[in-house]
Amino acid sequence: QRRLLLAAARVTMSDKPATGVKPIFCGNFRYDEPRHHVEDLFRERGEMLRLDMKRGFAFVYMAKQEDAERCIAELHNHDLGGRKLLVSFAKGDGDTKRREDQRKANQQPTKTLFVANFELMRNDQFQTERELESRFLEYGKLTRCQLRAGRSGSYFAFVEYEEQADSTKALEELNGAPFGGAVLAVEYTTNSGGGGGGGGGPPPSRGGYGGDGGPPPPPL
Repeated sequence: QRRLLLAAARVTMSDKPATGVKPIFCGNFRYDEPRHHVEDLFRERGEMLRLDMKRGFAFVYMAKQEDAERCIAELHNHDLGGRKLLVSFAKGDGDTKRREDQRKANQQPTKTLFVANFELMRNDQFQTERELESRFLEYGKLTRCQLRAGRSGSYFAFVEYEEQADSTKALEELNGAPFGGAVLAVEYTTNSGGGGGGGGGPPPSRGGYGGDGGPPPPPL
């Protein structure tokens, strides 16, 4: 519990959003707790704008102050899967969010997109990859769509277009779009190596459309 309380104090995903409601820290659930279990707890108590899920903890953004206060009052020490939740307003001055906003503002458009914040459909990696490919094909011809497993059991993907204008269109339309019960996070890759014809994207990786290598995902 001490580690999770320190995370609430030191790891700040955002300061107050446009609604003026401070994000909620929710911790001490299992690392493999399904995302929808956490989402349902908060949605039952008000309008939830966003949930940033991590290993064993999450940051939750509610639309109204009274709903946020209700969540904290009712969910702190609530039993989820045999564990008592730690729920409180997140602490911090918003420096992490400002640095992240600045990083994204400085990104240059590339043909390759980094896609995260989704779960496997019916626990099938191949099917999920094909579903992602289908969504992104709506915005142009692809040269690569590859799904990978992260270190913490999460998944991410690289999607590469033939034309940079198509990747920009896809980013604008699909960042924040629903996918398989979650909300996609899409951004340009930040690698400057330019492999695979990506114009600043990462080198192609094994699988998908072929190739080797590839960098780890950028931070979200």
